[in-house]
Amino acid sequence: MAKSSGKIDLLIIFIVVFSLFYFWAARGGIERVEQGANKTQPIVKAELKTSQPVSQKKTSADETDPTKSAYYGKINISQVRPHDRSGPLSEEYLILSASRSNKNPINISGWKLQNSVDYVEEGRRLLATRVSSVTIPEGKRLPSVSYGSVGLVPISISPGGKAVISSGSAPAVAKRFITTSFLLNKCVGYLKDADYVFRPQVSTDCSLPKEEIGAKAQSGACVDFISRLRRCHIPKVTEDEEEGRLVDGKKIGSLCLAYLQEHFNYESCVKYHLRDSDFYTKEWRVFLNQNWPLWDQDDDTITLYDNLGKIVDVYEY
Repeated sequence: MAKSSGKIDLLIIFIVVFSLFYFWAARGGIERVEQGANKTQPIVKAELKTSQPVSQKKTSADETDPTKSAYYGKINISQVRPHDRSGPLSEEYLILSASRSNKNPINISGWKLQNSVDYVEEGRRLLATRVSSVTIPEGKRLPSVSYGSVGLVPISISPGGKAVISSGSAPAVAKRFITTSFLLNKCVGYLKDADYVFRPQVSTDCSLPKEEIGAKAQSGACVDFISRLRRCHIPKVTEDEEEGRLVDGKKIGSLCLAYLQEHFNYESCVKYHLRDSDFYTKEWRVFLNQNWPLWDQDDDTITLYDNLGKIVDVYEY
């Protein structure tokens, strides 16, 4: 009887085990175990693709690069015009532009511009040549034509402003030299009319002649003459054998001539408009006073460094 009971117990255990095996196999069996062991792998890959895009890594690397200046992205080399080997060196220039999103003006005096290494073949050797580094100087807010007593100041580019940096020297007419870098103002068009040559050209945003102080108080003929003057024009006085003294080819009275000579030239414009809220622009003209071209005519890499020797911008062409 005990022997028969043991057989029944074994039969019950077998039935239970078989039922469990059948239920496990019906739900996937060994394939489900393998899938369960590997199921996290594609999920991990998907998370890496969405949480760490390549572009984001590059941006983060740029921001933490120890060679990059704190001004990286705030000041950039926006244009380069190399010397064409035929005209004056003043025609070679580059432009530094300040981002409009900058919060404050940025002082660039003391920063350096450097060209790249060129190689020339000499016999069987390649020699490095023409590596030049130049320092951006200070300047004066007013051109030193008649205002030499005005002191030097750092060249600070306002948000949205720019500095046109010429490799050559400042323009001159006869013996009247502009001796320093300077900030453009609303009167500088008179210097252009006086035959000072700027590259690139300066704007002619002087006040309208007919709106000058005292213009409407002149005689009718003088008011008419003034209304026909273009902005930033210096009336030209000539002598005619028959008609005598002429101004821009026209006969005018002596009082009108005195008014024109008092108001329509660079020095007088500065005298009467220096305190205007819009007198200064956001554009500096900087002169490096070099004796030879700095930037290669065909290809070069120009690097701008801040006063700590860190890279602000690189321009390749």
